[in-house]
Amino acid sequence: MKKYLSLLAVGFFALAIQGCGAGKLTVLDPINDSEKKQSISVKEGKHTLAVPRESVDTFEKKFKEKLYKETHLTEGDDIQVVFRFIQYDEGSRFKRYLFGGLGNSGEGSLTIELVFLKRDGTQIGKVQAEGKIGSGLAGGSIDSAVESAVDVATDFIKTSF
Repeated sequence: MKKYLSLLAVGFFALAIQGCGAGKLTVLDPINDSEKKQSISVKEGKHTLAVPRESVDTFEKKFKEKLYKETHLTEGDDIQVVFRFIQYDEGSRFKRYLFGGLGNSGEGSLTIELVFLKRDGTQIGKVQAEGKIGSGLAGGSIDSAVESAVDVATDFIKTSF
């Protein structure tokens, strides 16, 4: 019993340190292509603001991992997803730590636009994936917001293709 309580405590502590992230997806142009797709590629577009390279790389890496693991799609060129950061605010890790998630103090957020293109370059859809980080014992990391954006983007692709 002690072993299970210890594992539970460690798990809770790890979650609390990591921080609390939330994601939201906004569909700007619904997918308007009914052909069955088998493959997808991911390409970085031109960001509308300066974004730390680490956050861009983290998004691309985690997005590809989850996309190819959790969907039927393989890496290829039936569809191309072009992503770009259109909003990025790391917030204040110190304030998140200090206030422990009370209110929106220190909240960080990001918005990533994903445009879906057919092989010929025709746009077949556009969405915005948003991630937020609001708390954590150690202030949480913007990576939690990145992961939230990855989750909602991948869920959309799972249900759309």
